Order: sequence, then C-alpha cells, then structure tokens
Amino acid sequence: MTTVFIYIDTNKDVGDPDHLKVFATPEAADEWFKEHNPEGVVFGRSWSERIGRRTTFAMLLIVALAILWNLLPR
Repeated sequence: MTTVFIYIDTNKDVGDPDHLKVFATPEAADEWFKEHNPEGVVFGRSWSERIGRRTTFAMLLIVALAILWNLLPR
C-alpha cells in the first residue's frame, strides 16, 4: 500500500495547477503548509501500488468534484 496526502484549495477552479497538491509524506505537507496555508488541512489516501495513473487521476478528480458539489448553493 502507498499513502499520499492530498490538499484541495477550494478557492481554485478544477484544472487550475494550484487546485490540488499531493504530498508523499506528512512532513512534506507540513513544510508546504507552514509557508503557504498555516490553517490548511491535508488528508491521507492509501491504495495499492497496482493502480495506474488514470485510476489515480480519476480518484483525485472524484474527491475534488465531491468537495465542489458541497460548496454549491442549494
């Protein structure tokens, strides 16, 4: 299993290079947060090494869309 740590900036549009940040370690995420967003949070996601790039991208896109869906006015 591999774990990555994901930060989603909901102030950015989907597709913006700064919309998602993916970190390999919690230490890398903490270092980035100190400089860019001290109040931000990151979540971990584990999956098997056998999952390919397309599946990984699709999973990240689904997470981003779920967050955006929750931000839409109802």
